[in-house]
Amino acid sequence: MPVKDTAVCIRKVDYSDSSLILTLFARDNGKLRLIAKGARKTKGLAGNIEIFTLGEAVFIPAKYAESNLGTLTDFDITEKFHKIRKSWAGLNFSLCAADLLSYFVNEYQPNPELYDGFIDFLNAVSTAGELAAAKKLILFQLDMLELTGNSINISLCSACGRNFDSGWKEAFFSETDVSLYCPDCKDKAREAFPLKPAAVWAILERDPIGSSEDGEMIWYIEKFILKYITCHLGKMPKTVQSLKRHFEKL
Repeated sequence: MPVKDTAVCIRKVDYSDSSLILTLFARDNGKLRLIAKGARKTKGLAGNIEIFTLGEAVFIPAKYAESNLGTLTDFDITEKFHKIRKSWAGLNFSLCAADLLSYFVNEYQPNPELYDGFIDFLNAVSTAGELAAAKKLILFQLDMLELTGNSINISLCSACGRNFDSGWKEAFFSETDVSLYCPDCKDKAREAFPLKPAAVWAILERDPIGSSEDGEMIWYIEKFILKYITCHLGKMPKTVQSLKRHFEKL
């Protein structure tokens, strides 16, 4: 039974000489892994689909296709977000966001709020400068983690339960526990590293340094979020590796 849904492409892989495997993020159906048969040999169907391509997808879900992949039968393109590719920040921040969605969004599990947030993010970074785009990426990542049940656990000390306070002189984050420790409990944390209290506060308040131009702190927050994601997943996605190398130069 074919299903129709608004969807955006977040991953594209060659499958054979003629076919593609596409990962779409659909508004009402969550993540979809679909085979587009013959797409590599024709400009029709999925032949023109690239990452970030938005449109109306018609597909046969995997459960009806008797496979671990569904089948894409039609895709009416409405937007390709061409402007994203005109800047390093727009392209690489969007690639990172799309890649993370493929890890954190479940197949056939609707998350319309996250879908709308991703489309808003793509529109925002299409014309934003690097610093503004970095702020948008931070906010999108925080929303994505929260909406998928993976919020960053830094609101209180993992050892004593003490609530974080902006007056803390220092804080520590454990890569092993993936959680925060207060100054008094830092010796109980395994594989911990110092975390600036200002960064913790900005994350909890969903305010990456407001409208200021404090680039150093913004990059610091983003590097921490990437580290958290890596600890949470137990591996570092390729797009995270790319951004990490970029941030290490700043």
